[in-house]
Amino acid sequence: STTKLLMMAPPSERSVSSADGVSLRSMPLRPARAVGRVATLVSCVANLTKTVVGSGTLSFPKAFKDIGSVPAGIGLLVFFAGLSVFGLHLLSAACRLTTKTTGGEQHQTHSFRSLATTAAPRFATVVDVAVAVKCFGVATSYLVVVGDTAPVVAATLAHAGVWSRRWPWICLSTFFVAPLCFLDKLDSLKLTSAASLVVVVVLAAMLIAYYCANNNNNSTNIFTA
Repeated sequence: STTKLLMMAPPSERSVSSADGVSLRSMPLRPARAVGRVATLVSCVANLTKTVVGSGTLSFPKAFKDIGSVPAGIGLLVFFAGLSVFGLHLLSAACRLTTKTTGGEQHQTHSFRSLATTAAPRFATVVDVAVAVKCFGVATSYLVVVGDTAPVVAATLAHAGVWSRRWPWICLSTFFVAPLCFLDKLDSLKLTSAASLVVVVVLAAMLIAYYCANNNNNSTNIFTA
């Protein structure tokens, strides 16, 4: 039929035809628009870096000590970092290849839900549940870290009182972090991510300075824990 021929033709050659097959006028159809970027490159780098460089950095010294060798620890770190990068590459490539149609226009998928719905509709709910459980676990781990470390620091101060316990710090952290969970876009977290990265860099500098200050007169080899 005329409709089928119209849809099979390239976009630049399509035209509107009457019911009897006579072309009324040539009207090339524009290709579907893609959704524009909603975040800057700096924002994406800040948010992703903060996701990678999280509370796990606090356990690096213990992990390297258990391994017993700094080169071996660095090797394992590079290996698993490569796996993470490859997984993110596959995820981004799948998002570029899959599209969804909304209002007659095609859009690239930009979420786990939309990607799962396009690739495997039956498992979309399973993916949603997995992401929710993972995010809940990560958020809980941050509260555990705060509850383990903040009271130790507070106990060194005079008249710490109730702040030497876990629950005030966990409640206080929840009070400040909860509003950030209701933001519409991840791009809105760029400032908090940048501030968190600054804190991580300062913490790393403090650890290095502490190590150097306590090992100036020690012949310990840093490549063996």
